[in-house]
Amino acid sequence: MLGICDLPDEGGLLDISALEINEYFIRAIKLGRTGNNLTIQKIAEINLPEGVILNSRLIKGQDFAQILGNFLKKNHFSSPNWVVSLCEGPIYTTHKIFPNIQTADLDEAVDINSASLLPGDTKNISWGWQEVEPLEKISGKEVMVSSIPKNELNQYLAVFSQIGIIPIAIEPKSCSTARVFAKTDNTLIVNLEGSIVSYTIIKNGFARFARESRIVQKPSDQFKNLVSEIRQVMNFYLTEKKQDKIEKIILDGSGARPELVMNLKKTLNIEVVISSELLQIGGFRVSFMPLVGAGIRALFNPKDDMSLSLLPVGAKEATEERRTLLFYGGLANMIVTVCILFLIIFFASIGFLSYLDKNLSSQLETVSKSKAQLSAKDSQTQQQVSEIKNILSTEATIENQITYWSSVLKGIQSFVTSEITLSQVNSQTQDAVTIIGVAQSRDALVAFRDALSAADFVSSVQLPSSNFSDTKNINFTINLSINKDSLKQP
Repeated sequence: MLGICDLPDEGGLLDISALEINEYFIRAIKLGRTGNNLTIQKIAEINLPEGVILNSRLIKGQDFAQILGNFLKKNHFSSPNWVVSLCEGPIYTTHKIFPNIQTADLDEAVDINSASLLPGDTKNISWGWQEVEPLEKISGKEVMVSSIPKNELNQYLAVFSQIGIIPIAIEPKSCSTARVFAKTDNTLIVNLEGSIVSYTIIKNGFARFARESRIVQKPSDQFKNLVSEIRQVMNFYLTEKKQDKIEKIILDGSGARPELVMNLKKTLNIEVVISSELLQIGGFRVSFMPLVGAGIRALFNPKDDMSLSLLPVGAKEATEERRTLLFYGGLANMIVTVCILFLIIFFASIGFLSYLDKNLSSQLETVSKSKAQLSAKDSQTQQQVSEIKNILSTEATIENQITYWSSVLKGIQSFVTSEITLSQVNSQTQDAVTIIGVAQSRDALVAFRDALSAADFVSSVQLPSSNFSDTKNINFTINLSINKDSLKQP
């Protein structure tokens, strides 16, 4: 049996199910728990027609929407919220070491360095990150960052919106697979789905390497090709990550067969097993690790979910944003209600004054009293108008004092290269910025300083000469004076 990762507390769980989507199948699962044991409440699978998803990319969105909607309805999946596991094809994943800083500062550091970590323009991709346990003992923190082109992601989001389901997290298949494991040594998961083979190497409960390939050779050459691919993956990982060996290979997916296990074991001289022999939930053997891993994530309350998500907003942030929107929505409703009541009172007052005017000849005394009341109301109205003018004047003053940092921060980020890692960007005053980071070489630091000096939004750059005492991995602090005019435009 596999050591399943730590399960969340039982209290406060939402109604969330999980989907695994690949070129050949759609799978859905709803997990539950009894004490510390997992249970399967629902599980279902349907074949996808050829061409709906091609080369791991959604091609026929309308066909996919109809198939997915009918599939969920037929199998009585009524959960409004879903965790979705996607194949690795369109997804890019990398790892990076950052200084040992606080979580809030780490979030800022990852965001600042995202442009140098991810492929293409960050405006055209959707990405997420999470902290992972380093392979070796280091003084810093290691993060895993994954991204997907927005046009690829938006096709799936359009389908989900069309059939009325809400994805609270979308993650790569490798992250879903890794969640099935607790602490374990280097383990290679080979997921076989039709002609697509996914390779994921897991250590200590985190995905360390992920790759997807396609078997296109003749049937007689497929085993030879698979063995070659496995050897390439293992050799690359062991060399790149400076690891000693792969402890075990686990075959997973619809293409995992006992005879393939025996042949690989003889050829590679390494332990090879089928996932269904290791993974049992409630007495049922399960051979779809990505599906189970996504199902385990669905057990977590989104506000406690720290795993990466490819959604534009992470699961935890989406929950907080929803609460904020509900608060402001309620506030807006209150304002509208007060305005309506004011209008009702206003028009009622006009009607009352009209009535008094028509009966002026017979109600002089009443009119006199009404004038006094109107005079008092007029004085009160003038006072309120004066107060409103003071408020508007104060708001105008505040608006003139607003400082816009967006263009300055984007400008600084544009000068960050792969040899520069920023850990902090702080503003102590309205026109001064302190940048703290690490440069891999003096040349990289000089180039970064010169680029800042030439920027239109910078009036002066201070880089102490003491920062050049080292030749490599230089810890630096740069003080910038910012042109005030650059801070007046959003």
